[in-house]
Amino acid sequence: MSFFAERPRASQLRQWHFDMLAAVDDRELNILDLIAQHLPVPVAILGMTPDEVAIHFQDARRELDAAASLLVLAEAEAVLRVDYLSRVQRKGKDTVSRAYRELHKEKGTRVKLDRHLLTTWVTHHPSCSSAASDFRAALNLRHWLAHGRYWTPKLGRDYAPQDVFDIAARLFAKLPEVTGWI
Repeated sequence: MSFFAERPRASQLRQWHFDMLAAVDDRELNILDLIAQHLPVPVAILGMTPDEVAIHFQDARRELDAAASLLVLAEAEAVLRVDYLSRVQRKGKDTVSRAYRELHKEKGTRVKLDRHLLTTWVTHHPSCSSAASDFRAALNLRHWLAHGRYWTPKLGRDYAPQDVFDIAARLFAKLPEVTGWI
């Protein structure tokens, strides 16, 4: 099986998020400057007070944060799935590779991220248990975002994009020989 080599890495996603936040900040300042000078503003902003403009851009930042968090979690999932398939193909002798081959005989590519991949890691490398637990908790954010946010989530905490990145980075730091994260 070949893998899509051009997917963004975590460091690229983090930089994209920073760049987009800076663009939103610049746009907000530009709009506020236009309002202060009584110059024409974009139609979407027409008639807004400076406070309403601030709320508009605060909402934009919140959506950008949600998108960045989803992208980071999706990339983390991709890294774990590529690692799974690579270990199956390489036929390594380590315990995780052996367990993955057995899992592949039963499930093929239809493995569950949490139930199969993370559980295998925790079983064979208990030292990653805490990091895997934190990552599992962050997956609730991913599920909520990916499925349209139609329910009130029970996340247990707030997740900023940097939190999500740190949680995933901590997990990958605990997983030996898993590559492709940074």
